[in-house]
Amino acid sequence: MITVMHGLAVVMMFGSAAGLLIGYVWMLVAAYRVSLGWFLGVLLFSGVCAPLFLIMRWDEAKAPFLTTVASVVVMFAGLTVGDRADHMEQLRQEREAIMNGQEG
Repeated sequence: MITVMHGLAVVMMFGSAAGLLIGYVWMLVAAYRVSLGWFLGVLLFSGVCAPLFLIMRWDEAKAPFLTTVASVVVMFAGLTVGDRADHMEQLRQEREAIMNGQEG
């Protein structure tokens, strides 16, 4: 069960990384379709221009943005599943040590 959870966490993390990349490239394509200036701004100065593009051109940027948000949600879910799997493994090892008379 624990290895299945670890595997699920890995799949979720790779999936979220792919989703983040897809969302970013999609945002670049949307910016390019609006103008070369927006494209260069989002490409070179993402921290400033991407949020501005999102606010000012919501119709074009909505789908890539929501893809990115969904990817972040999946990433945090994957981290949570992995953390729970690690916790379950630690509890299993402690239980096994107690059963074998090696407390501590």
